[in-house]
Amino acid sequence: MTYTLDEYKEKIALIKELVCEELADIADDELLLILSCWRDEDDLICMGTYHNVFIDYELMIQYICKESGLMATSDKFDEEPIIKRLYWEVCKYKRVDGKIEALYECTFSTDGHLLTVNIDNIFLFYNDYTERQKEIENFDYLLQFPHNVILPYKIGDILFVDAPPFGKPFYVVYGGEMEKNELLMSDYHQYHWCFYKSYDTQELKISDLSNSCFTDYIFFHNSPLTRIRLAVKCDEPLIVNASKTLKENPDLWYEWCDTAIKRVLKDGDAL
Repeated sequence: MTYTLDEYKEKIALIKELVCEELADIADDELLLILSCWRDEDDLICMGTYHNVFIDYELMIQYICKESGLMATSDKFDEEPIIKRLYWEVCKYKRVDGKIEALYECTFSTDGHLLTVNIDNIFLFYNDYTERQKEIENFDYLLQFPHNVILPYKIGDILFVDAPPFGKPFYVVYGGEMEKNELLMSDYHQYHWCFYKSYDTQELKISDLSNSCFTDYIFFHNSPLTRIRLAVKCDEPLIVNASKTLKENPDLWYEWCDTAIKRVLKDGDAL
């Protein structure tokens, strides 16, 4: 089954709604552990600090909003607004055979909205799934590997990636989908190809928009497809020039892509 980008966004919104219900439904042997996370100035490291344990979801959301407001006054966030750098990790744990096992690992924004979801061991520790848990399980792959989403972009389009709070915003050049690219190796499991500017080499590198960590350092936790849109303008010369070249000669993409894949598979070099 394939999804359009709009259908995909609707499905992700539904999954998030169900997961929020799961987080709020806390049994006697379950708890929520939260920590604050923020990026360093170079977007290379996300640091975190443990805060508290909760058995009430609404109280946890209130705490996140209150603490985010207090952190906004600290000098560590002076160079960039706090909402652009700070987020919260929330883990739901369950006591199983004398051990604490993770069920969900989520991230929340500074205003208490669910950003991403990683499902850990939930389906190992419940003998009887609820209908809600079954629905989450059925569509879990869309959070991590949405290779069946058809994007409405063309080769050479410049896309804006709204990365905060996990990284600074940036641009990529879209290249197309795997099934339409006959030169790609069938065992190289990426789907929505693009070029981005590497932080390390300052050159173009190939990657997959479906991947939660498709750049050098930014980790989106889930696939960032919901964070991507057609760019209105772009002031990055490397991206602009690549886009112009591909717009003029779309077939050149396949040559670039095939060459780049071989380099990546060999030693990870950039173009």
